Amino acid sequence: MLWKNRGQELALFEERFKGKRNIVFYGLSWEMQMIYERLSFLQIDFAFSQDKYYGEELKSVPGGGIIGGFMDAVSLMKDRNYLLIIALTNPYERNEVKKRMVLSGYQENVDFFDSSVFLSIYLPIYILCAHGKCYIEYLNHPINWKCTLKCKKCAACIPYVNHENAELSVLNAETDLLFEKVDFVQRYDFTGGEAFLVQNLLLERMKYLLGNYSDCFGKIECVTNATVMPDQEILDFIYKNQDRIVIYASNYPHLPGWQDKFDCFMNKFSARGISLSRTLDEKWMDFGFDEEINLALSPKELTEYFDLCPQNCRMYDNGNLAYCADSYDAQMAFYPDIDQRREMLNLKSQEVTKEEIIELFLGFQEKGYIEMCRHCNGWGSRNKKCVPVAEQL
Repeated sequence: MLWKNRGQELALFEERFKGKRNIVFYGLSWEMQMIYERLSFLQIDFAFSQDKYYGEELKSVPGGGIIGGFMDAVSLMKDRNYLLIIALTNPYERNEVKKRMVLSGYQENVDFFDSSVFLSIYLPIYILCAHGKCYIEYLNHPINWKCTLKCKKCAACIPYVNHENAELSVLNAETDLLFEKVDFVQRYDFTGGEAFLVQNLLLERMKYLLGNYSDCFGKIECVTNATVMPDQEILDFIYKNQDRIVIYASNYPHLPGWQDKFDCFMNKFSARGISLSRTLDEKWMDFGFDEEINLALSPKELTEYFDLCPQNCRMYDNGNLAYCADSYDAQMAFYPDIDQRREMLNLKSQEVTKEEIIELFLGFQEKGYIEMCRHCNGWGSRNKKCVPVAEQL
């Protein structure tokens, strides 16, 4: 999207969310739980409503008050200016309630919201416009740019990147800089190369984040290829804080010797009582960064190409916030002549505002697109080029 009015692109939502500081949910879908989890850092009231006519049973809720049925939820919206979010699990029932609202004169995405749409689009806008706070869903802040593997089509381009690791003090200072402007990060990711190669640094980074900004983030995340054995100290720390730390283990059984290392890695976590999440990709997208792709698209076409890309990984490195983590890495690896500085926000500048951060992360750019879009096969279903998982150089 073309950045036409930097820092003011979301002004039209201010009136929509004005005064709607509290939330009433109608329904118990998983999106309701996700929304509640992400809004719980705010000092607001939550109300939960459910009618006996639907199959969901309202036994307990994570916070706030249990009220009556649908009309009670509507009354809160009308009389006390609560934001109404329809979160029924059954899509047909959800649509019937939305139809009832529309036919009663209410406007969707103004007077009431569908939970899935609110979660995927409006959440950071609501938090900014109703509460004046800057919320980020996901942020990748790598601690290590080296790996034990050399995956030919690594999304982070690690085998091709010449990027020195920052010292602990620098990384901690970057976190301080981030939270001067950002109020909450739901998923704070340390993945770059293999983080357990520098597990002392990984441990200290986790300690720093939990010790200084525990109320400013949801989960610490890290993806590992499970080839480096964790020591007891980091296992003890993860076990103690496993409600806040999520470790994802990759799955590369076709690589010689990998399965034995993975089994040992898993056994260490299991013996300490820690559950690991798994990534079970059947194939990888081939972005084509290493193939000198140069799409013959006009600026208008590139803007459309960028706007329709569902890539959702945001990068933070050296004080810079970048919209696309994949393009950030690929530019360093293959296109050093491309200057990304105007496509990013440098938090070292005191002029950067919370509004600009949210706008950037929603996809606003000075040119309407990122220059690396010219050299990318795209993300998601548009990308028809797939490669085997973790094919080695």
